[in-house]
Amino acid sequence: INEEWVTFADDGHRALLETIKTPMRDHDGRLIGVLGIARDITERRADEEKLRFLARVVDSAAEAFMVTDTQGNIVAVNSAFTAITGYDEAEVVGKTPAIFKSGRQDRAFYQQMWSSVQATGYWEGEIWDRRKDGMIYPKWLTITTVRDASNQPTHYVAAFTDITERKAADERIHHLAFYDPLTGLPN
Repeated sequence: INEEWVTFADDGHRALLETIKTPMRDHDGRLIGVLGIARDITERRADEEKLRFLARVVDSAAEAFMVTDTQGNIVAVNSAFTAITGYDEAEVVGKTPAIFKSGRQDRAFYQQMWSSVQATGYWEGEIWDRRKDGMIYPKWLTITTVRDASNQPTHYVAAFTDITERKAADERIHHLAFYDPLTGLPN
């Protein structure tokens, strides 16, 4: 089995072919020809390259990504996920995102969030989660539904960023706006 680029004489286009070639022999074992079968894999190879590229893009993104199946089991995460949460992929695959719950949101919050995802295929907002070390932190979360060709959900993608620093800056600005900087008393 070989892969080879072939230029076609009729129009000059090139295609990547997967070829299988075997010798053809007569009854005495003498070579009388070669049997070859070829399949055009140009499109498949381009798709594979695109997938490898997209995987590198997702893994190098500053935003964390977590993919779950429709039952909520984690199937993949990227490097930013590990950097933000402290969990390696092997520690979370097969588990549900419930392991990150901080306790700051109640059941009604999660019901509303998933109702939105089910109705629109999308949810975005602030949520507090727990890192591996137990620290609770705020994050900006976007959940998107991935659908198959028949429009049925196959996966959910959660993309998030740690907004701890932004929240701290907002609190500093609020304090400066409403409290005297020398005395700390309300304005």
